[in-house]
Amino acid sequence: MGLLGVLFEEDSASYSQKIAQYLSCGLPVVAWNVADNGFIGKENIVGLAAPGDKADLLAQLERILKMDDGARKDLSQRARKYAEECLSIGNLTARRIDIWQSAINDNSK
Repeated sequence: MGLLGVLFEEDSASYSQKIAQYLSCGLPVVAWNVADNGFIGKENIVGLAAPGDKADLLAQLERILKMDDGARKDLSQRARKYAEECLSIGNLTARRIDIWQSAINDNSK
């Protein structure tokens, strides 16, 4: 089991995609809280630091690195489960189809 994924590049355009990839591998993530990352913070499987705040980034890293093996394993399992349930292409596609179908139905009334 890998330890964690860390994202702190200046270019945050693909953060949400990278976060999804790390989570699908069961890796907790530490990243700047930029763009559309907020969706994941409430799940408590990532550490989101204030953009540019290196002390906050370090605190988020330390929080995960100081976990014992059992807590880190639980975090990893929850990350993987979240990715499977919420971020899989099948689930995302089904949600988009539902949204589009609802919009079509609303417009045809």
